[in-house]
Amino acid sequence: MTATASMPALRAVAMSVSESPTSATLCSPPSGKAMALYPCHPRVAKMMLAASQNPSTVVLAADLAAILEDRDPLPVSEYGVDIDARLSGLRKARASSARGRNVPVEYGSARRWARTILAARQFRKMAGVQEESPLDNQEADWYEQGRLLALAWPERVGKASAEVQGRYVLASGDAVCMDRDDAVAASDWIVAVSANVQKGSVGRVFLASRVRPADLLSMAAVVDKVVWSPRENAVVARREWRLGA
Repeated sequence: MTATASMPALRAVAMSVSESPTSATLCSPPSGKAMALYPCHPRVAKMMLAASQNPSTVVLAADLAAILEDRDPLPVSEYGVDIDARLSGLRKARASSARGRNVPVEYGSARRWARTILAARQFRKMAGVQEESPLDNQEADWYEQGRLLALAWPERVGKASAEVQGRYVLASGDAVCMDRDDAVAASDWIVAVSANVQKGSVGRVFLASRVRPADLLSMAAVVDKVVWSPRENAVVARREWRLGA
């Protein structure tokens, strides 16, 4: 018997999803009752539940939820697709408002962010975090953002194309792209949270985050397959790491 295995770094060919994405990091799928605590998109509710065990992670998840549940506060044409720019804008606005000032011009006026600040506060209260701290407005961890978003959008995890800068193949099998000079386009792995996915053609990414391959492995399900390979004229054993399996 000949044994082969897909790359531990989650080669795109080994990535697959089901109709109802789940994550291997969760002991069991979140219950409808638990998700109902959050009056938002089910994926955002799933992200909030995944973050609920750690207060600092709850704050990050609440900020992400507030951004994702509303219209993009920053134009992609000026700020690119990096969700970290939105997080930075939100946190600078919140810190500035707490001091009774306006936010830096690069992120627009405080009025632009007022609704997002309020929504983030509501999300964290739903998760049981009542107190606010100046530490909540520190620069967010790129990869912790990606981990949380990948939990909720596993089929939107994408591997960079080797041929075209800014193009990615998603776990769903779809192809998406962003501008070559976008800050996120240098990343090997992303989560395309907002994208115009088009079957049979290349869609467009509107919001994305970097993601660390090690974090993907921790949330993937391991599936062993044994098949007959006509090309090798042998039975082949293959181990796959699947997102959303």
